[in-house]
Amino acid sequence: MAQDSLSSLTQSVGNPGPLILTFTDPAPPNTATSVSFSPAKAHVVQPQFAPIQRINISEDGHTHIFQLSTNEELRWDIDFDELPWADDPTVQKTEGYRTLRQFIRGTLNYSQYAVTITTPDGDIESMVYIGGLESFKEAQGRGEKREFWMGTLSFRRTFA
Repeated sequence: MAQDSLSSLTQSVGNPGPLILTFTDPAPPNTATSVSFSPAKAHVVQPQFAPIQRINISEDGHTHIFQLSTNEELRWDIDFDELPWADDPTVQKTEGYRTLRQFIRGTLNYSQYAVTITTPDGDIESMVYIGGLESFKEAQGRGEKREFWMGTLSFRRTFA
């Protein structure tokens, strides 16, 4: 059975907001740590949905579908384009690559903890980081774009 994402009350397809990554500490007092990125700098590309089922085709041509779970796998790849090294609270109002890197490495400890992701279009999912920090590179050869970083992070839906 397909599973819908939660929806934000403050942002939607017609009213985009920042991409927000939020970690809520499971230990009391359950403090939350968030980082946010301008929708011009970070966006989800090609969400990949997949059923958790197996398909078997018998010798006589009949198709048998075995539903292994009522959940649905979901993978989000988040592209970061021209993300500044340092936080930019002025024009773009976006966190920088240094803050993103510290959030993934320190706060989440890579894949140890789940993160709640709110997309610019308002979809909300609880996900686990599965890779991509090593893919980031400095945007060189693009004029005066030094100290800007680009790359893709991948996340997978968690099941409660």
